[in-house]
Amino acid sequence: MAKYSDEELKEFEQQDYLLLDMELKKAKKNNQKEFKVNALAFDEVPN
Repeated sequence: MAKYSDEELKEFEQQDYLLLDMELKKAKKNNQKEFKVNALAFDEVPN
């Protein structure tokens, strides 16, 4: 398994927040009360 620096892990975490925020905004725009995301897309390291 690849080792990632603390800086890389922080960047991955920021990307996760951005993805989640985009999904939330999309759901709000479509007047959705709930939405689903793939939890595996929000792990600590990229696939």
